[in-house]
Amino acid sequence: MHLELHHQLHQFLGNRLPRPVDQRLQPALLAVLTGVTGVFLARDLLLFYFFWELMLVPMYFLIGIWGHERRVYAAVQFLLFTFISSLLMLGAILALVFAHFRATSVLTFDSAALLCTPLAPAVETWLMLGFFVAFATKLAAVTARRTRLAAPSAPGPADGTASRRLPRERVGRPLASG
Repeated sequence: MHLELHHQLHQFLGNRLPRPVDQRLQPALLAVLTGVTGVFLARDLLLFYFFWELMLVPMYFLIGIWGHERRVYAAVQFLLFTFISSLLMLGAILALVFAHFRATSVLTFDSAALLCTPLAPAVETWLMLGFFVAFATKLAAVTARRTRLAAPSAPGPADGTASRRLPRERVGRPLASG
């Protein structure tokens, strides 16, 4: 009876039954979530940078293990682009800390104290560019579809890209009447 019910349920639901989850996926997702949470809760720029970089390692494994057919290439490309741009952000953080030290003789990474640092407009522009490049590169590496960074975010086996493309493919076409 139980086996027959299971068979009928499987026929009715088709492939919509939940599949077993790879046990390596959950710790990697939790590590990414830890990094994201740390980035948004950090009040210290050094701690912010630590959590910013912490997200790179599990993302590398997520892309490298569960990515598309060129997943190793995509994972290495993601790691290199985001790490190099993160070095720009580290440089901007250190420049801001030393500018604050020159102005106040206090060496701190506290974001509230660093916000009050008097800076020349040119220095502000360069520091902003350092942060902007790091943020834009990571955002592009995670969300890009048609750029040179598209490999890390190319469709994987279970990322739901078909459901995202479906509305765009139907635009301009009449819906089939049943």
